Amino acid sequence: MQKNKAALKPIGGYLELELPKGNEYYPDLVRLNTGRNALEYILIQKKYHKIYIPYFTCDVLLEPIVRIGIQYQFYHIDRQLDPIIDFEIEPDACFLYTNYFGIKQKKHQSLASKSKIL
Repeated sequence: MQKNKAALKPIGGYLELELPKGNEYYPDLVRLNTGRNALEYILIQKKYHKIYIPYFTCDVLLEPIVRIGIQYQFYHIDRQLDPIIDFEIEPDACFLYTNYFGIKQKKHQSLASKSKIL
């Protein structure tokens, strides 16, 4: 069975405005210019059939989910912006956790060690 080479590449954005003319800093990246495109790429590559997303999220996050036609389910967060996980995540599903304001790194690491989160 042949592996999909694109699935093995790191994901990154365009750096052309930040670098002088010449070669790209990361020439082997999959070129994705928005978080929505990165989410869509991950969902397709990993073949997820469902995603759990927080109610407290931007509406544009639903665009790639709806476009590729996978199921989604919202979940609640508490006053500390931590997820309330009162459900089971199916084997072909993933869990999107938002590091709100960049202050939830410890929670993100804790969740990542227990489950497959995006």
